[in-house]
Amino acid sequence: MPSLKMSKPLFIFTLLTISFLCVTLFLYFAAGQKNKAVFEEANNLYYQKANNAASYPLYQQLADKGNYLAQAQIYKMMYLGAGTPEDKTSAQQGFTEVIPHLQKAAEEGEAFAQYLWGYYCDLGFNGSPATVKAVYWYQKAAEQGFAAAQNNLGNNYNNGEDVAQDYTKAVYWFRKAAEQGNVVAQVNLGNKYSNGQGVEQDYTQAFYWYRQAAEQGYDSAQNALGVGYDNGEGVAQDYAKAAYWFRKAAEQGLGIAQRNLGIMYKNGTGVEKDYDTAEDWYNKAIANGYSPAQENLADLQGKSQYKDHKESKLQRLTPQEKRMLALWDNVKSKNYQKALDIVGELEAGAIYQNEQVVFFKGFLHAKLNNYSAAREALDAYLIAYPDGKYAGKAKTLLKNYN
Repeated sequence: MPSLKMSKPLFIFTLLTISFLCVTLFLYFAAGQKNKAVFEEANNLYYQKANNAASYPLYQQLADKGNYLAQAQIYKMMYLGAGTPEDKTSAQQGFTEVIPHLQKAAEEGEAFAQYLWGYYCDLGFNGSPATVKAVYWYQKAAEQGFAAAQNNLGNNYNNGEDVAQDYTKAVYWFRKAAEQGNVVAQVNLGNKYSNGQGVEQDYTQAFYWYRQAAEQGYDSAQNALGVGYDNGEGVAQDYAKAAYWFRKAAEQGLGIAQRNLGIMYKNGTGVEKDYDTAEDWYNKAIANGYSPAQENLADLQGKSQYKDHKESKLQRLTPQEKRMLALWDNVKSKNYQKALDIVGELEAGAIYQNEQVVFFKGFLHAKLNNYSAAREALDAYLIAYPDGKYAGKAKTLLKNYN
């Protein structure tokens, strides 16, 4: 009978090979677990917390490693301009690359793929517009517990999009997602309670669901919570708390909340009356595309008290401050040449010089396509104020000329 005894060198080689394979498998498994954790965190940020900006680099990290689900999500975000600048052309090119993988995974039962494939169908990127198929795939993913799909399905029933409108079913699916912590669904469910659609009207329940989302940082919910405190719906009326929640949302750039906070300052409810601050918030709301704030601004500026306040304030300004005010007014109204002339006046004889004037000189030359002068002025600004308030903007403008 032949001996089974292994020679010492062969034994050592075999042992090393087995050890290498074990370590390789361990590292492969560990990397897979890490990638899974990153993907789950990205999904939680985007789909549960509505924190698009924070989720994007996590998805990008996985997309760079060839994860087609992350790639599909990245293209969706590019298409919407969510968490990254909008780029529909690149997104559409990317869609064609991932669609075969996405459709195959959806048909094999992957919930996230089913949701994304439904979304792609909703956009018409499955070959032709087919929202009925979108509802089909949302249903598939929703039944597996994917919260974003449950919320989307709720929207379909709420709006009667390719299904019969049914507020009761909308509430059912909104609740499913809301109970998982999905902030958008929590607001949607709060709205149903507030409006009495699909459920008995109940402001207390509406306020409860708004708070769930607001405490997770969702701006629309924070604004809704402010409305609740402002009107005393579902909670004791409290103007100070209304202003607190309006500010939370306004500081995130939500136009309607900026308008609402402006109203609080105009009326002096929950905050000290301040026409200048009210005006600032109205202008921010308008800049963010919330056009109803234009009416609020016009109403404020038409008040005699406002005009008296402005006149009194103007009389107290120094000549240099008045020119700075004129500079700002011309920049806001896009009278760039007039604004640049004022910069020249302020610079002449060193009448008045500050960081804003130095930056605006470069900014205004850029707006007037005086590229050489813009480059020179912006370089001078960065030398004088390397960590200044406008340093980031100056560097961005300079990139266009290098």
